[in-house]
Amino acid sequence: MSIADPTMTWEESPQAVASRFANPLAIAWRRRAMVALGLVLGLIGGAVYYSQRPPVYQSTAQVLVVKKRADIVPSMGGSQMQQMYVEDYLTTHAILIRSQPILRRAAELMKTKYPGVLPDDVEPTRFFQDGLTITREYREGNIPVSNVLNLSFRSQRSEDCAKVLNSIIEAYRQYLNETFNDLNREFADQMRKAQDTLLKELKVKKDRYEAIARKDPLTLVLKAKDVLNSVQSRMTKLEEKRVELEVRQAEIRTYQNMIADAKKAGKSDAVIIKILENRYPVLRQAASAQETRFLEDQLASLQVKESDFRVLYGPEHPQWKSLQAQIKSVQERLSKRGTVPDVGGDPLEVFLSSLESEYKANETVLQDVVKALAEERTKATQMAEFLQEEEQARKDIEPYQALLDSILQRLRQIQMSSEAGGYEAQTIVDAGLGVKVAPNLVLTLALSSAVGLVLGMALAYLAELTDRGFRTPEEIRQTLGLPVIGHIPPLHLDRPPTDNSLDPTLVAYHAPRSRAAESFRGIRTALYFSTQGRGHQVIQVTSPTKGEGKSTLLANLAISIAQSGKTVVLVDADFRRPAIHRLFRLPKEDRSGLASILSGEAEFPDVVKPITQVPGLSVLPCGPRPVNPAELLASAKFHELIALLRDRYDFVLVDSPPVLAVSDPASIAPLVDGVLLLLRLSKNVRPLSIRARSELATVGANVLGVLVNGMTPYARQYGYGYNYEYGYSYGYQYGYESYEESKSSPSFPELEINPPNRST
Repeated sequence: MSIADPTMTWEESPQAVASRFANPLAIAWRRRAMVALGLVLGLIGGAVYYSQRPPVYQSTAQVLVVKKRADIVPSMGGSQMQQMYVEDYLTTHAILIRSQPILRRAAELMKTKYPGVLPDDVEPTRFFQDGLTITREYREGNIPVSNVLNLSFRSQRSEDCAKVLNSIIEAYRQYLNETFNDLNREFADQMRKAQDTLLKELKVKKDRYEAIARKDPLTLVLKAKDVLNSVQSRMTKLEEKRVELEVRQAEIRTYQNMIADAKKAGKSDAVIIKILENRYPVLRQAASAQETRFLEDQLASLQVKESDFRVLYGPEHPQWKSLQAQIKSVQERLSKRGTVPDVGGDPLEVFLSSLESEYKANETVLQDVVKALAEERTKATQMAEFLQEEEQARKDIEPYQALLDSILQRLRQIQMSSEAGGYEAQTIVDAGLGVKVAPNLVLTLALSSAVGLVLGMALAYLAELTDRGFRTPEEIRQTLGLPVIGHIPPLHLDRPPTDNSLDPTLVAYHAPRSRAAESFRGIRTALYFSTQGRGHQVIQVTSPTKGEGKSTLLANLAISIAQSGKTVVLVDADFRRPAIHRLFRLPKEDRSGLASILSGEAEFPDVVKPITQVPGLSVLPCGPRPVNPAELLASAKFHELIALLRDRYDFVLVDSPPVLAVSDPASIAPLVDGVLLLLRLSKNVRPLSIRARSELATVGANVLGVLVNGMTPYARQYGYGYNYEYGYSYGYQYGYESYEESKSSPSFPELEINPPNRST
C-alpha cells in the first residue's frame, strides 16, 4: 500500500471501532469474568432485596353493578324488536369507588367495626388509595365482558385486607342508596331551567323566520331551486343575444372600415365588390345586374350601327361581318346571364347604406337586451339574498330545537330511572384472607439476574472501550489499513543445535522444517509475489517500540530467502542498538560496518561479511556506533550504498530502529521499496501501532503490511491468532547499548531449552 500524500496522518477508522463492538456475544465471552461478576452482584442484590422487603398480602372481591332500568334504544331486525345498551356506566362507578366521599365513609365504618386496623401515621383515604386496585375484564377490541368490578387490596397484614375491602363495598352501597335520588332530583331541576331558557330563545328565532318568510312566500312555495333555474335560463338567453349583437356590430364596422380603406387606396368598386361578394351574395347579384345593364347598352349601340353599316357597306363587306359577330357575342353573353334582379343604384353604395341601417337597428336592440339583462340580474340578486336570509334563519332554529329535544328526552329518562331506583351493587365474590403476593422470590431472582447481566455487559463494554490492544488479524487490518502478511510463532528448538556458529533463535537455519521456519517462508513468498504487481527488492523492517524482535525476524527472513537460491544482504542500520552481529556471531575484533562506510573510513567490499553457513547470504553489520546516526542515514553516501546494494543483490533487507523511538527509520523509508511493520501484541499495542503507521505515512513510506511476532500473556488471554500457543521459549536481551558495550558481553547466550519468556 503506497501513501501518496506525505502530509496525511493515520487514525483508527470508524469501521474498525464499530467492528470491535459489533458482536455482543463475542464480547461477553471474552469478558466472561466481568459478565459473571455482574451476574453475581445482581443476584446478591436481589437476595438482599428479598430478605429486607416486608411481605405484602392481597385480598380480592367481585362486585356486580347493574342499573335497575337500563337505557335502551329500539332497533328493527326483521319483524322483532332488539334492545341494545347505550351507556357504559361501569367506568364511572370504578372512579366513584376511589373517590374521597366513599373512602371517608369507609374509614368511619372501619373505626366502628374494626378498631385498631387503620394505621395512625397515615391519613385513612391515602391508606385506602395506596392499596386499592379496581379492574374490569375486557375481550378483544376493548369490549367489556360483563358489569363486574374486580376489587383488590394489598396490606402487610393478611387479616386486614378482607376487612378493608368489605368496608369499602359497604360504604359504596350506602352512597348509592342515599345520593342517587337527590342527584336525579337536582339534575332534573337543572334540566327544566335549561328547558325554559331554550323555549324563550326558540320562540325569538321562530318569529324572525316567519317575518322573513312573509316577504316572498311565492319563492318559498316554488322552492329556491326552481326559481333560480328559471331566472338563470332567462339570463343565459339574454347574454347570448347580447354577445351575438355585439359581434355583428363589430363585423359591420370592420367591413365599413375596410371599404373606406380600399377606396383611399384607389381600388375600383368592381375590385371591392369582388373582395366582398363571397361573403355577401346580394352584393354579387348587384354587381351581376350592373354588368347586365352594360351588355344591354352595348347591344343597343351595336344594333344602331347595324342599320348604318347595311346602307354603307352591304352584307358582304368585312366590317359588316365583324359588326354581326360582335352583336352575336353580346347576345350570347346576355343569354347566359339570365334574368338578374335590379337593386337600383350603385351596388357598393347600396351595400354601405344597408350596413349602416343594420348597425343602427342592432344598436337599438342591444340597448334593450342590456337593460333586460340588468333587470334579471337585480332580480336574481334580491332572490338569492332572500333565500340566504331564510336559510340562515332556519338554521338558527335547528340547534335550539335539537337541544330542546335532548333535554326533553333526558327528563323522560330521569323520570324513568327515578321510578326504577337507580343502580344496585351486589357482592358476588366475598373478600377472603389475604394471600402473599410480594416479594416474589422467582421474579426477584429473574429481575436481579437481568440487572446483573446488564451490569456485567456494561463492564465488558467498558473494558472493550478502554482496551488498547488487538485481538484478531481483522482488527489490525481495519485499524491500520494494512494486510497481516505473517504470524511468527514461538521460536524454540526441540533439542540443542548441533551447529553453534549461528544464534539458536535462527530457526530457519537450525530447524528448516519447523513451523516457525515455515512462517518465515510464508513471508518470503509474500515478498516474491507482491500484490502491487511488482517485486520488492529493498525491504526495511521496523517496529513501533523496542523489544518487538525485528532483528531476529529479519535474520530468519534473510536465511529463508537465501535458501531459495537468491542473493541477500542483511544491512544493520540500527545504530542505536545493533544486534545482527550477535545473531550471526561475527568476530568481535572486526569492528567495521555500515557506519564505517558512511563515515568514509572503509569501502563496501571490505566491510560486507558473507555467511558461509548460508550460501547467498551476506551481512553488513552496524560497525562502530556513530555520534550522529540520523545524519549518516540521511547522507548521500547512504543513498549511493542502497543503489549499489540494489545492483549487486537480489534482495536487500534493512534493519532499522523503532519508528517511535528515533527519527532514523524516517530517513530510510523513502529509499526502500517497501516497509514491514512488526508488532508484538500487548495491552498498549493499538495506539503505538497507529502512531507508527502515521509516522510512516507522513514520510510517504510504502508499507507492505504487518508482521505479528510471538504473543504475550495478554494475547493468549484473548485467543488471538490461528491456534498458536504463542509465547517465546527462548529470548534475548534487546537494549540500547553501544557497540563497545556489546563487545564486552558474551557473543551469544547459552542455549536454554525451556527458559522463562523474555522479550526479543
